Amino acid sequence: MTAPRGAIRNLLESGLALVALGPLLLMPPRVAVLGLRALGSVLFWCLPGRRAHARRRVQQTLGMDVRAADRVVHGAFRNLATNAMEALRLERALRRGGVEQLVAVEGAEHLQAALDRGQGVVLAGAHLGAWEAIPVIVAKLFKPLFAVARPLDNPLLERMLKGLRGEVLAGTLDKDGSARDMARLMRKNEMVGMLLDQNAGSAGLMLPFLGLPSRQHRVAGVMGTRFGAAVLPMYMLREPGCMRFRLLIEPAVSVPEGLSPEDAERELVLAVSRSLERQVMEHPEQWNWLHDRWHSAEVALFLERQQRERTKSGPGPALAESTNGSR
Repeated sequence: MTAPRGAIRNLLESGLALVALGPLLLMPPRVAVLGLRALGSVLFWCLPGRRAHARRRVQQTLGMDVRAADRVVHGAFRNLATNAMEALRLERALRRGGVEQLVAVEGAEHLQAALDRGQGVVLAGAHLGAWEAIPVIVAKLFKPLFAVARPLDNPLLERMLKGLRGEVLAGTLDKDGSARDMARLMRKNEMVGMLLDQNAGSAGLMLPFLGLPSRQHRVAGVMGTRFGAAVLPMYMLREPGCMRFRLLIEPAVSVPEGLSPEDAERELVLAVSRSLERQVMEHPEQWNWLHDRWHSAEVALFLERQQRERTKSGPGPALAESTNGSR
């Protein structure tokens, strides 16, 4: 009996991942990183549509010329290509030595203070730098965190990924419908990490990001304002050299007192967004420009403009004639 196409594709993808992962973990770190960066460069040149779209976003938001924008996008491709492997290599390296040999940690006292409050912690991350390695370092310095993520479409790869992450994660929450589970974890003073820089769709708050309207996730604002959780922006930034990083933990976000719950939620989300803006402007080549976080906001605003124009112009000629004739 022939296996369904989906099953064949899942097996092929999983097999390719295993074939690629094995040699990368056995290679010297410098060789593996250089090889993956070269792969990122190949993808940069082989995906002209993605390259052009990302370049346009860089130019719109950072005001760069074409050459400078291409350098940023090229860096983003290379950053994306190395991410998962670096996290695995880092986890193995930390078994043999201390964190300080590979990672400079800045702001650990902020996370410790948040845990001491006892009301739960939201680690607000982004697809910036070596984000896949954040759980590795947090588990080493503090305790394993829970991660919010959308399951992979390939169940075999998802199972493989869970096995690889199992030692550094306390658990994984499905991105869809995880609010109740998160609230329960906040009451237990657990840490939940999430990447909040993706397009939130129609349910998100309409807020500016890098000068353009975007739909942003509400969840950090909800956890901070309704459940009292501490919300800390956190980033794993690349430093010069091979496998050298800086874990930046910012102080817990605070909002002015006396605001309504809705306004407090909005201010908290905006504060997290502004924190990421600063990091992206300082390290643009380390952010994932290949994801278009502005798309749904653009579509919503376009539809609103169309609706206003139709309202201003009134009924069309055919409708007006029909209305007059019915009197």
